[in-house]
Amino acid sequence: DLKFDIGNSCDWEYIFPGQDLHVQISPEEVTEKKLQLNLTGDLCTEELNLDLPMSWSLPLFVSREDYARLYPNGKRTRRYKYTIVDDYCRYLNPDGLVRKIRRHNDLRCDELAYTREIYKDRADMLEMRFLHISTGKVIENFAVGRPDFIREHQYLAYAPGPEKWRIILYEPNKRVDGQIKREEDCNSIKRHYQGREDRKYYTEIQFGQRGKVLENPQLVTPSSRPIETIIECFHRNRQVPANSDIAKITYTVWLDEIDIEYHVEDHRIVCSTRHFTKPALWWDETQILTWSPELHWCFEADLFVRAKGELELYQMLIGLMAKENEVREEVRRSETEMKETLEARCIEEEESQLLVTYVQADIDEDLRTDRLKLKAQKKAEIILRKSDVLKDYLEPFMIKVGLSKIANKKQACRVRDDCMQSLKDRLICQANIIKESFAK
Repeated sequence: DLKFDIGNSCDWEYIFPGQDLHVQISPEEVTEKKLQLNLTGDLCTEELNLDLPMSWSLPLFVSREDYARLYPNGKRTRRYKYTIVDDYCRYLNPDGLVRKIRRHNDLRCDELAYTREIYKDRADMLEMRFLHISTGKVIENFAVGRPDFIREHQYLAYAPGPEKWRIILYEPNKRVDGQIKREEDCNSIKRHYQGREDRKYYTEIQFGQRGKVLENPQLVTPSSRPIETIIECFHRNRQVPANSDIAKITYTVWLDEIDIEYHVEDHRIVCSTRHFTKPALWWDETQILTWSPELHWCFEADLFVRAKGELELYQMLIGLMAKENEVREEVRRSETEMKETLEARCIEEEESQLLVTYVQADIDEDLRTDRLKLKAQKKAEIILRKSDVLKDYLEPFMIKVGLSKIANKKQACRVRDDCMQSLKDRLICQANIIKESFAK
């Protein structure tokens, strides 16, 4: 049996000679120590020294480079069940990779299921990339701070170009147009909004096949996809009656039709609708648009609502046609923006740059020299700004006259006279102050 009586020298060897553990303490001494503890709060009154032997090893020294490397060669591989994890030290890989997780479908780790890569210190703010092998789906997560405000980008590895399937999430309340999500494929674009003044929260654009004339030839370029339908959805505005508050607008471009659905009133189950048909040659600016009853029909959920007149309907149709042109131009700008974003992402992947931290700048001699030069330059600018070397004493007089610079002799004489008059006034003011001092 194991005995825990440390004071028994037959079973335990005491290696600290500075303190005698075999001394027996009487009950009176225990009571005295308790009273001392209550008075002073310190039970140990005598200094206890431990006579330890000298260390047999040299002091441990780890250089900054070795400490930052984390692992002997900067890399560590761990194998788990179905998973292999590779860890890298910072700044070892040129793309900023610090961890790579490979998940397999078998115990021998021959059939790869997906990979997850973690990045740090990247200039493009990329934090994580997930690749599913069987589907080819790629998910990229970015940190806050990108100029295009992208937080997440999903696409297919075998089709990364424009006009392919992708989902992009943006930072809320950052973009001017309020867009927070964009879904795109070869046939449609879906955009979600948040916090817009016009209460629009959703836009869907459906495209047709290239080569088929579904859109006016004067409004589409050969390289762009022809637009078939544009759908816009809006939130409810309680300050406007429901039969006048638009909930959904559908622009059927290839049929030259516009359909409007209004919000449903609280005590009804159906909504009011309105249908417009564009007049012939509406896109020709030389033509005069004429109104006819065949261009409009509507359904009113409230039978007692006042019907709109022909002039009001004509102005409404003109406004909807102008709005459709604005939406179509916005769609083309959005396509151009997406192409530029994808081109920028390709450049960022090819020329992956890493952000330099303060520690890395101290290690790199060139970066450290540049930082010292920049610091000295800023210090010199502050000293010059506080000194009188860069001061222009004529500037107040030139501003008073309304001159940015002196161009002729007449202007120079005028500025000189103002300077002399200012000097005279200052001398008179000083003389008056001296007189008052003597009088006191």
